[in-house]
Formats: sequence, structure tokens, C-alpha cells
Amino acid sequence: MSLAQSIEGQLAVVLTCASESLRPRCTPEEYDSELAAWLKRPLGRLVVEFCNSTNAPRDLTERLRECVTTRNRVAHRYLHERSSEFQSSQGRHNMIQELDRVTNRFDDLQEYFIQLMARWVRCGVLTRETLAECISEQEA
Repeated sequence: MSLAQSIEGQLAVVLTCASESLRPRCTPEEYDSELAAWLKRPLGRLVVEFCNSTNAPRDLTERLRECVTTRNRVAHRYLHERSSEFQSSQGRHNMIQELDRVTNRFDDLQEYFIQLMARWVRCGVLTRETLAECISEQEA
């Protein structure tokens, strides 16, 4: 769950930095206020905003939507859905393997955003346009 929260935070930072309301310069207080507003939104809403504002490639959009669906399933239904499996050693082992795969997918997505932010900061101009360019470069 912490990886999903980290992805949520990364999306909020990207959306804050790309915010048109913070142009051309902003104070630390304005930045903090904008970031706080983004952080109040749930992961699903952040994904929609990110994908809409960047024209994210289909693969990235699908990975982000899968992240939301998986996060919600694990947070709200996973243990209930697996209660009978939890009763056996083999069932618990299978659950651990399944959750390891989820962790790996979330970790890959988190690494994607770490690399994207580094690329975006190196370009020197934090706009939605340069973000879209960095996404295209990273996907290539």
C-alpha cells in the first residue's frame, strides 16, 4: 500500500509542477497550497487528471488504471476474497506470491515516475508541454 501512496504523491507533485495556475513563478506558499489541494484527491482522480493533461500513451494509461484498480481491490476486498485461501499454508503462499507480483508492478510504476521527474527537471522548464515531451522520450 505504501507504493500506491508513493505513486499518488508522485502524481500530485507532477500535477502541481505542471499547474498553469503557478505560472510564471510562484512562492513556496503557493506551491504548498497547490500541492495540498492535489494531495486531497484520491489516486483514481489523480490518474485521470494526469492522463488527460499529458495525453499519456495508452500503455502508461493502462498501467496507471490497473494500479488504481489493484490498489482498491487490495485495500478493500483482497483479504475478504481470499479468506478461505488464508486458512492453508499453500493458500497463504499463493497470496504472498500474488502480492509480490503486485508489489513489483507498483515498484516499476514508481521507478517510471522517478525517472520521469528526473528527466523533466533536467529539461529546466516545468510545463505540461515539456512534461508531455519527457513522457514521449521516456516511452521511446
